[in-house]
Amino acid sequence: MKNFLMFLIILFVAFTCFAQTEPMSVERKNAGCWSSIDYNINSFADSLNFWAKNGRMPDFIFDQNFDHSLIGLTRDCFARQHFISFRKAVFDRVINENILVAITEAQDKRLDEYYRPEELESLQKNHTSVHGTTYPDLPYMKYSTRELAKRRLNELRKVKELLSN
Repeated sequence: MKNFLMFLIILFVAFTCFAQTEPMSVERKNAGCWSSIDYNINSFADSLNFWAKNGRMPDFIFDQNFDHSLIGLTRDCFARQHFISFRKAVFDRVINENILVAITEAQDKRLDEYYRPEELESLQKNHTSVHGTTYPDLPYMKYSTRELAKRRLNELRKVKELLSN
């Protein structure tokens, strides 16, 4: 019964990552685009959830520009500029504590890097995008991959503690 309750709580937490934070005036151009976003997030989360202990970690967790690389998925969803953190959404769906511990304890400095739009922008001075900037500010850009993994691990441990009481 406790496992079932934990599953329901984790499922609820995972779905709340898409809670609406913008007013209702934000119009979606294409409702089907969310299924594409959801599919991609689930694929990345599954690669972490099914990670075998002592196995190779997926390459995307070492990419501080991961959020930016998937930014095109949101272009069709909204009538105006709107961005989400794909890294945060992926970690919100991770339930494998072993991979989260491995990420937090890994001796790889790439896990501590941040998305820095100003540095990337200076590399491509004369290039602009549909949104006016090639590298916009993104949600959770002030968090490294390691910090997001620590946050998620703490969330899972709190849920486990609540269920054990």
